[in-house]
Amino acid sequence: MKKFILENQVISFFGLVFISSWALWIGAGLYAPQLFILATLMGAWSPSIVALYLLYLRGGKKEVVSFLKMSLVRFK
Repeated sequence: MKKFILENQVISFFGLVFISSWALWIGAGLYAPQLFILATLMGAWSPSIVALYLLYLRGGKKEVVSFLKMSLVRFK
């Protein structure tokens, strides 16, 4: 599975974002309507979370930390 994700990063990104977002939204809508707003916010953040996960698969913790340092320095 890891090999497929690393070889098809764009497809993996969109697939994982779609699955994670909709799982949160449908799960909250069906089983916990009172938490729908929280699930909506989590679903909105799912592209960022999936991107960090794919960075982690590609280069480990070092890659994620490097990306975050570069991103945070750029916005100062």
